[in-house]
This record gives sequence, C-alpha cells and structure tokens, in this order.
Amino acid sequence: MVLPPLAGPALQELPLGAGRAELSVPVGATSASPLVVVLQGAREDALDRAVAWRDIAGPAPFVLAVPRPAGPSPLDAGDPASAASEGVERALRSALAALKRTHTAHVGAGPIVLVGVRESAPDAIRIARQEPAFFARLVLVEGGADAWGAGVAAVHARGGGKGVVFVCRSPRCEAAARLHLHPAGVAGLDAGVLVAGSGDAEVELSRRLRAWWPGWLAGRAAASSAAPPGASAAAPSARPPER
Repeated sequence: MVLPPLAGPALQELPLGAGRAELSVPVGATSASPLVVVLQGAREDALDRAVAWRDIAGPAPFVLAVPRPAGPSPLDAGDPASAASEGVERALRSALAALKRTHTAHVGAGPIVLVGVRESAPDAIRIARQEPAFFARLVLVEGGADAWGAGVAAVHARGGGKGVVFVCRSPRCEAAARLHLHPAGVAGLDAGVLVAGSGDAEVELSRRLRAWWPGWLAGRAAASSAAPPGASAAAPSARPPER
C-alpha cells in the first residue's frame, strides 16, 4: 500500500514516563518501514545513539533509541539489578506504544532488530525470549554474551528468531562471544562476532557494522564469505536466505 510521504522532522523526541526516547524517522517513506530499537547503555545520550545507528542501518528503517533508566522505579522493590532490568523493559514498551501512536501507518508490523548496548545487552536477550518472532534479530554490543548459551539460542530459534551478532571492542567481550557463538549456529541462527580493528574502535565498528548489516538482514551473514575483515562467523545455517 502506498502511503503519503512521511513528514519530518528527521529527529523526534518521544516522551516516556521518565525521560525521553529519540526517534530517527525515514522522512519521505511511502510504505510501512522496518524498525531498529536500540536499548542504550548507562549514561549514553539517546540523540547520539539514534544518529549513530541511523548511519549504520541506512535510510530505510525507523531507529528508536531507548534510554536506560537512571535508577530503579519507586514501584520496584528487591534486587536492584532486577529492578533496573524491569525498568528497561517498561521504557521499551512505553517507547513502542508512543511510536505506534505517532506513526501508526508507517511503522511496519515486525519483526524488528533489537540492539542491546553494554548493561542493556542482557535485557535485550531477556526481552527477546518473550517474543522471539517479533524481536527476531539481536545485536549485542560489548555485553550479553554471558547471558547467551545453547538453551537461549534454541529458544530463540524455535520461537521464530533469526539471528544474533556480538559486537566487541574489548578482548574480554570477544572471548565470551566466541565461546557462545557455536550454539547459535547449531540452533540455525545467522550468528557472528564483529570485532574492532586498529584505530578508533567506535569508528571502526561502525564501518564494519555498515558492511555487515545488509547481508545479515537478508540471512546471508552466517557464511564466512559474507563477513567483512576482522569478523568471525558461525557455520552457515541450513535454511535458505530470507526474502
């Protein structure tokens, strides 16, 4: 269905119960557009994340950057880590609801790409386990590998999940990611590890993510030939590429 061209501005704020999410809009889109959601790490700026992931994901999708709550909600009690994790999910659900209200027709029905950065990477895994077919592709940046394993990979694949990529700047992250890469490939997920090379890690990872992104979304990035230099990939999935 052809829709009226999506109006700007290109960057928009979505108020949440506490704080705000930043939305990068595919201005001019005339059909329902896919969605990339970024769960930020602590003390990151939502606007910076929205702009950075727009550069990585290209012009087609909405890019929604969801802030990590600064502390537990007054409604939370008990374990602070659990409270913070629940706060991330509340912020995500609130941001998705706000997005649907403001851009109903132009937001695709799913599935979406869910990015978890550092402290929010384990939260991305936990949230995706609830709805693997919706949060079908996971990007885990500098975290989350210790929360991933054969059981998680199997649940994600059986529920309709498609892939996972670990993005690492530190040797510790890379070692943990490689340890958990094989189960993801065995489960039939398109899986890989992207590692920063020499020079500015942030710039280098952005460049490599841009090169990796289109093939991975098309289901081809599990093949080692599809990985850019400095990336490592799991054995190819037996499934044909998605269309």
